[in-house]
Amino acid sequence: MLLRARMASRDSELAVSSATREAARVGGAVGDRASGDCIILEAAAGALNSISGNQVSQLWVFKTDTTGAVTSFANKYRPSQPTDNPASLICGTWFPISRTWIETTRDNDGTTRDWLGVRVMYDHAWKTGFLWWDGAAPWREDAVMHLEPSI
Repeated sequence: MLLRARMASRDSELAVSSATREAARVGGAVGDRASGDCIILEAAAGALNSISGNQVSQLWVFKTDTTGAVTSFANKYRPSQPTDNPASLICGTWFPISRTWIETTRDNDGTTRDWLGVRVMYDHAWKTGFLWWDGAAPWREDAVMHLEPSI
């Protein structure tokens, strides 16, 4: 039972990692399109559909460099809740917490193209029931991609 729970936990962790990388790859390709974050969020959501037992709390799209450090230019979203105003949602399913890096200001031209990071924050549900611990712990996954030049 313990091995099966550990394997399910690892599968879920890999799914979140894959979703984060997919969102960053898509973000690198969409560049400075006005609907860029919506496309990034949809890519992440599609890949996150396969996780079970974990709850995504936030997804960030942020400006970074090769180190992956989060700058003050970050758009933070959380999954929508029934009490959210539908008019304020991004892509119909994500609520903007803060938006300081507008998509159309992203630099995807020349040699000084921006680096885009994606962070998925989620509550990992422990399945082992080891000793006293039987709950959820906050985890996160980051991926960074260079914006592709516009064609």
